Amino acid sequence: MGAPDLFVGIDPGQKGALFSLTSERQFHSAIPNLTPHSLIEWIEMYCPPPSAPSKQKKGREIVFILEKAQPMPKQGVCSMFTYGEGYGELIGILKAFKQKYELVTPQAWTKVMLQGCPKSIEGKKRNAYIAKALFPDFNLIASSRATMPHEGLVDALLIAEYSRKLLKAEAFLKDDGFLTENI
Repeated sequence: MGAPDLFVGIDPGQKGALFSLTSERQFHSAIPNLTPHSLIEWIEMYCPPPSAPSKQKKGREIVFILEKAQPMPKQGVCSMFTYGEGYGELIGILKAFKQKYELVTPQAWTKVMLQGCPKSIEGKKRNAYIAKALFPDFNLIASSRATMPHEGLVDALLIAEYSRKLLKAEAFLKDDGFLTENI
């Protein structure tokens, strides 16, 4: 069994987003300002139900990668509670729809994805710089009125690409006998 067909990066939070890539690094879909309702609609549109009749064409394999929630400096108690509540709703939706998902810390995906970024670029601008360098044709602007890339779309895209790189490499190693279930 090879790598999944679709990689879905989810950046939870107030400016969160969903971004999906095919295994060939092609744009599939994006949702800026992700809400629990928009995630449900996305799953209903693109994910075959687990009880689909066997006569139907086999659905594509989809993996969701969700940025792991963690405390952030200078965040108030109420805002962290609200963030955690939304984060829990997203995980609950993925579980309810029986979707495969993995959690990744911001430190893990940024360590891999921001390699080669000039040190002179700081903060969230680093993420936008790398996303634009890797995917120059992708529109990361959330609306016609916006002038800057949407932070959530940028992060969700980089999370999706992070998982695509890692899971494709893992599938390659398994298919070639380098990784086995016993290791």
